[in-house]
Amino acid sequence: MGRIVCVSAVLEDKITSLRHTLGHVEQGLFTHEPVSQQITEARRLSRDLPPPVPDQVGAFLSRAKDAFAKRNEFVHSSFPFQPSGKVFGHRPARSKDVTDGTADVVETSVDEMKLFIGELAELVQGFNPLFALCSSTRTQPRRDSQT
Repeated sequence: MGRIVCVSAVLEDKITSLRHTLGHVEQGLFTHEPVSQQITEARRLSRDLPPPVPDQVGAFLSRAKDAFAKRNEFVHSSFPFQPSGKVFGHRPARSKDVTDGTADVVETSVDEMKLFIGELAELVQGFNPLFALCSSTRTQPRRDSQT
């Protein structure tokens, strides 16, 4: 679980850097925002880049968004020890329509968690070429709309 948290934090930092670079703003300006908002803004800002860069950025950000949803399933669930070796977690239902105390259930295995760590690492490793592409094809500075 700790590795999932650590690699996700690195990925979140990469996405925040992308958003800052695309918005031509000082690094650190929007670090307080949730990663979902960083992804939305980076996607929006990438639309000013020449094709096919926006599509490449969009594909990367879609994979990252999915990875963060999966990360949240793991991190925000309670995983009691299971003698069978099955990894089983639960957390309060995320839907606001559920008011009966029902829980969302996460079932996985250590092997699946290891594969997920690999997926996160692949995203982190794939960031630098994408970031270089974005930095080298930037349009004229346009201040991020939130500055």
